[in-house]
Amino acid sequence: MSVIEVTVDAPSVIEVIKGDALIGPPGPQGPQGPQGIEGPQGLQGPVGELAQSFVRAFGPDTATTIPANTWTKIPLDPAGEPWRQFGDQCWEPISVGDPDYAAYGGCMRCLQEGVYDFVGAVIFNSAQSQGDRGVDIQELRGPYAGQWDLVTSTPMLKVGNAALIVAGETYQYVGNIVILQAYSTFATSTTPNPRSEWLSVTRVGTGLKGDPGVQGPVGPPGLWTQITQAAYDALTPPDPNTLYVIVG
Repeated sequence: MSVIEVTVDAPSVIEVIKGDALIGPPGPQGPQGPQGIEGPQGLQGPVGELAQSFVRAFGPDTATTIPANTWTKIPLDPAGEPWRQFGDQCWEPISVGDPDYAAYGGCMRCLQEGVYDFVGAVIFNSAQSQGDRGVDIQELRGPYAGQWDLVTSTPMLKVGNAALIVAGETYQYVGNIVILQAYSTFATSTTPNPRSEWLSVTRVGTGLKGDPGVQGPVGPPGLWTQITQAAYDALTPPDPNTLYVIVG
């Protein structure tokens, strides 16, 4: 039990009183401590499932005539050789009965916006071996129609049934229309092989975004301390995680 001494009105009279008898009412609430240190980062959410999309569209079962010095459409119609579709369907054929068939029959229409990798191929008839050949993938309808310039060319290949291939990536919007075309400086044709002309389209993506990580735990209570101004000024530097209450 602690004791303290107090002086009363009567001169030279000292009373020793038990300390408990002098306890006053509770003082006011002290200042709130600073925000605790932030908890650690939660675990990384799982990677979303990859949404794949691939289609290979084939040209006609019969040979396509290629006039000299003219870009000629290679009709892509699943009625001849069925298309091979995997994952999400992002492209569709423009076939008989489609509202756009009159202007764009034999082309492909985009169903989902995104980045796509295109690869196209044409096998030219080796019976006509003169001149140069070219293959082109062109956006016919869309914000960048005629501007992607996915084209390749070479002197006529001297090997029979060798495909001339063109490839590249573009950004496509819903409703865009794309065509596969062939070119020759001499009148010629493609081969009648049903898979001698084709256009593959693959959606480029990284999968769906994972869920947010679990929230970290709340940090420990903040610290605070009473200190004189002189003592505070002497700190080099003050602790940023401590609330200092200046007294005296």
